Amino acid sequence: MLSQAQLQEVPNVFAQARASLQAIAGHDFSPCFELDARCKADKNLLAEFIKDPEGIAKREVGYTPPAGFHMHFVDKDNNYFPSEGDPIKQLTSGEHGKIWTRIEVRTAAGPGCLVNCGWCS
Repeated sequence: MLSQAQLQEVPNVFAQARASLQAIAGHDFSPCFELDARCKADKNLLAEFIKDPEGIAKREVGYTPPAGFHMHFVDKDNNYFPSEGDPIKQLTSGEHGKIWTRIEVRTAAGPGCLVNCGWCS
């Protein structure tokens, strides 16, 4: 059963989730497929992407994530780069009972992917 504090947080969490869904509704994610392929083919580019995902996306393929989103590279084992709370840990640990949701758009050319992440807590 949810605590009173958790119940009070539900509207805020879903308001942010709705905003993320609205932001992706008409967004063109197609450049992310090319960037994913380039990052997998060039370890130096991938290292640059991990340090500055949005900057490299803009420089390499002219891509900007939707408002309120940020980016990651996720390897075939679901490890996030740059690191951010692991969704599996989030799923299994529940982070002390905190209410959470995760909105992602994953684009890939083969194993691993690029992720546009809109709401991660």
